[in-house]
Amino acid sequence: MDDLLVLITGGTICREYNPRTGGIGHSQKLVTSFLQKMNMTTKLHYLTTQVADSRNFTREDRIDLWNICERETEDRILVIHGTDTICETARLFCEQDLKKTVVFTGAFWPMTNNFTDAQFNLGFGLACAKIKEKGVYVAMSGECLDGKYAIKNWDNLRFEYDELSRKIEMSIGNSDKLDGVESTGNSE
Repeated sequence: MDDLLVLITGGTICREYNPRTGGIGHSQKLVTSFLQKMNMTTKLHYLTTQVADSRNFTREDRIDLWNICERETEDRILVIHGTDTICETARLFCEQDLKKTVVFTGAFWPMTNNFTDAQFNLGFGLACAKIKEKGVYVAMSGECLDGKYAIKNWDNLRFEYDELSRKIEMSIGNSDKLDGVESTGNSE
């Protein structure tokens, strides 16, 4: 199996309370130590960059992430990302011509919480990164969505497809395919 890059950018999944300062910080060690215990045959490479709240990411930050993914040698990449803007970053990646499998994942609750979706999403995201075809995906809560259409449903705290955008694009795509085709129906 190919090697896989785990690109850690921070987000809620890495949030950790510091009792010495009383502050909340980000710790990539939470993710790396969990993944190292999974005993996978796939060799994981770790790269930490821009550890920050994704709400502060700019377009330039997202382009920097894309450049990192393009530059790295692995063809399969799991990006640990804050859920607030994960879809914006995934859509930017979809606009580029990156010939790799890139899966974005994160968590609604920090890994340090008693109840968290972090471990499930990490395992699911890794599985998606290993088996999905080249493309950009958002893997959250057992759903692996095309990054082009993934949206965060804030009311239900889940990720889902932007059905309206998908339908519009599909109808545009289908109308192009129908150009020049004669109708076989009877007009009488």
